[in-house]
Amino acid sequence: MKTKISKIGRRGKIGLTLLVAVMFIGIASATLLSNYNTMTTIANVEQSVLVDGEDYTVPLTNEYDVIAGCCNSSCHLFENQACVNVPIDFDTQYLPDGEGITTTYYTPTGYTFETSIGGQPVLITVTDGDCEITWTIDFPIDDDPCNGLMAVGLIIAQNGLGEGPSFQIHNNDGTDDTYPWGTWLWSPWGPTIDDGWFGWHSGNINVPVEDLDWIECTGERYHNENPNGIFTITIPKCSLGADFDWALYTAIGSGFCIYTYQQAYYPDTFTWDEPIVGVDNYEHATVMEDLGTGFILGAYQSKEVIICNSFDVGMTPGLYTIISGFVPS
Repeated sequence: MKTKISKIGRRGKIGLTLLVAVMFIGIASATLLSNYNTMTTIANVEQSVLVDGEDYTVPLTNEYDVIAGCCNSSCHLFENQACVNVPIDFDTQYLPDGEGITTTYYTPTGYTFETSIGGQPVLITVTDGDCEITWTIDFPIDDDPCNGLMAVGLIIAQNGLGEGPSFQIHNNDGTDDTYPWGTWLWSPWGPTIDDGWFGWHSGNINVPVEDLDWIECTGERYHNENPNGIFTITIPKCSLGADFDWALYTAIGSGFCIYTYQQAYYPDTFTWDEPIVGVDNYEHATVMEDLGTGFILGAYQSKEVIICNSFDVGMTPGLYTIISGFVPS
């Protein structure tokens, strides 16, 4: 016999089945993931470009005395730590104002030079010192037992072809008896070829280098005081300009036993009676490149920057503040 299930029993069974299904669906829905995980990143960002090894939290300062009509400069190292090129603009501000002040931003070219002159070779070396240029003159008299004398004269021309030189630095070889022989002196040229001995005034218009704060010279005139025969003349690039011309005079004077009297010039075509700058009587030098309003610093690269401030000769005496900002382009 077949067992009969009532409609009520069938309905109860179906209802129970639905209830169980609903319960399972509810349990499954409650355990669905809203996400698989999260990652929290804390980034400590460091400044991309450092100036003299410092970031923006360490202000850089520079203080000096300067005479109106002259210039002064400071040198700084920019380092890009970033993996991309960084454009940098210059933002210059003045307090109380910038009237009479010209601020120029340069980078050194790494100028160097070396040669020997004369039959008894005198070695001339020119080196780049970032903010200054140094001429080293080395006479070949180390092994001479006698107390001979040596003379040096560096001529700087800043006005280009067809113009006269600007000044001369020399260790007074007897031209101006106001100072002891061997005293390092600065003397002007010109302004014309007819206002002195071919424009030279080293016999009567001189300023001791020790009284100037922008030129440094070393080396004594006599062998006993300078046994290696080495002389140096150091001049700030700001006072030379981005490019200029130069010539050099040397003399091995009297008093030596091994070495004989010798005058030697570089270039050898330079002469005192033809001081106007030509194509071959001076050596041309480019020691700085003008960066204009800014530059691009390559990834992981560094660049030296020279800030040159020139002050008009008619400026009112007083304190002036120059703020050189280096900002993202």
